[in-house]
Amino acid sequence: MVMDKLHLEMPEDDNFAYMKVVILPGKDEEGGPPTVYEIEKIENRCQLQRDGKAEYYGFDRALSIKRKMDLGLTLEEQLRDDPQFAGATTAEFEKAIRDYTKNYLEPLKCVERYLKQFRREGQYRAISQGMSDPEGRWQAFVDYSNTYLRYFDNPKQRLEFGIEEDEIGNIEEAAFDIIRLRIIPDMPKVHQIMRDLPKYCCTKEGKREILKIAEEVEVVLPKEACFDKDGNSLGPIEIDAKWAAANQQPIIYHTKKARDSHESKKEKETPLELMEAAYKKLTHENMDLSAILTADFDKARKLAAVIRDRAHELEREIYHREKDLKHLVHKKS
Repeated sequence: MVMDKLHLEMPEDDNFAYMKVVILPGKDEEGGPPTVYEIEKIENRCQLQRDGKAEYYGFDRALSIKRKMDLGLTLEEQLRDDPQFAGATTAEFEKAIRDYTKNYLEPLKCVERYLKQFRREGQYRAISQGMSDPEGRWQAFVDYSNTYLRYFDNPKQRLEFGIEEDEIGNIEEAAFDIIRLRIIPDMPKVHQIMRDLPKYCCTKEGKREILKIAEEVEVVLPKEACFDKDGNSLGPIEIDAKWAAANQQPIIYHTKKARDSHESKKEKETPLELMEAAYKKLTHENMDLSAILTADFDKARKLAAVIRDRAHELEREIYHREKDLKHLVHKKS
């Protein structure tokens, strides 16, 4: 249809008079018609091999991967068609699968929980209109997904941050309320708030403020508020605007209070607490040196040397302070 219209507008241009096609076999022809799975596989291969990389916006890429998986095309099969992994070793290919799962599939799971919370199952364009949508929420879900997997779905990290398992659902509800509002004045962008969410919950006061968001915010508007004065249904953008107007006050207030609680705690941290936190990071289960890229070895070694030197400086300073204190006490006695 597009070619026909362009040809009518520019009949002298042969570019719009003909197009290359492949006619696939029909029902009674040799081989029979292709299955939906086969068509998806062709589409995946053509799209990825056009210039050696995926042309999708991140969110669209995630939706495309999931659609193909739902039709039986595994993530591994999809990546096998990608030229950038043509010469990949087994370890590199396995890492690619983990990366794609982390960067696309896990955030998409969060999107689906978000849509379910607001009774919008399947309405993916309520998340983002694509690359032309500078205020899309996709990056917020990428960062929330990382936060969820690293802290909320990790018993050891939950214990360290003082988060109970039965609080996760309400914290997530509050997180989705913040993402839906999208803009909180005088605070970082919403994706950064999702990164900082565990820190906001690490004090009793901060966690209480985040939980109050889930307690006070209504997830859906009254039915009558979803129609205009003529009785026509409002679109997702209009409904989001009305929802934001009705709920922004508690979301903004409690998010800022949680942030302030974290900042106050940070200012009060003692040197001993800071050293304990540094030690926990250095002995963290994710401190797997085999994960360091070859190109980063030199940087990693230099960082390790700086940490070693600083540790020696702290040890000497503490030793001398302890020695001076003992000398002072002995002198007084």
